[in-house]
Amino acid sequence: MTGQSKITSSRVELRSDNSAAVAPQIMAALTAANVGLVVAVVLLTVHGWLAGRAARLRGRRLLLATSIAAALGLVMILLKDLVLIHLH
Repeated sequence: MTGQSKITSSRVELRSDNSAAVAPQIMAALTAANVGLVVAVVLLTVHGWLAGRAARLRGRRLLLATSIAAALGLVMILLKDLVLIHLH
């Protein structure tokens, strides 16, 4: 061939042994993502409590500030599920 390259096609065969080897990697990635989300919710909750304490909130107002911070973390998880399950 003069100046042209030959393109060959390749394909990956999906067999049960290949998918079994990939499944633990996918599960590990999902587990790591979920652990990251839980840590983020805990950090948001703690930060909300600390911010409330810094603002000298007490009682129900401190509980409300902390609850709002935790709710924002839960909304983050719901949005992640919405994007990954329904829009992806």
